[in-house]
Amino acid sequence: NPIEVLNIFNFAISDIGVYSLSSSLTNKNLTTLCLFNNNLLPNDIVMLVNGIKNKHNLYDLDIRNNNVGKKGAMALADYLETNTSLQYPELMATQIETEGAYALAESLKHNTTLSDIYTSNNLFGVLGVIAFAKSLEYNNTLSSLIMNEDARARGENEMTRCLERN
Repeated sequence: NPIEVLNIFNFAISDIGVYSLSSSLTNKNLTTLCLFNNNLLPNDIVMLVNGIKNKHNLYDLDIRNNNVGKKGAMALADYLETNTSLQYPELMATQIETEGAYALAESLKHNTTLSDIYTSNNLFGVLGVIAFAKSLEYNNTLSSLIMNEDARARGENEMTRCLERN
């Protein structure tokens, strides 16, 4: 039987491991890819995204507790903008800062398949939270946006205002 769920966590896989994994993701039945806590770096995330961008049945991607950073967030944003299958990206504690948050938020304006997105424990800042809030005005498929950023009053007020209109 083909593998549907692949869990590789706490292995600290190297860039060679990510390259091997990304280039071998041909299993058409893979629906869940869990790579949390593997010390992945932004370039690793870019390789991973290149490996999954043609996986039209992957609906859960868990890359929490890795270093996605700006470069990885930009690659994920490009992927999410045209994605037609991924519903549950788990991006908690991935060292995404404001610029990466903005790119991800912009991709939500065009995405029609995401159901839940988990972004807690990142470094979005007020402007990143505001970008996510504004993206909710355009996205009507997202049912959960989980974040616990230090949004301060301005970000929280913008989030509230946008949620009232969604």
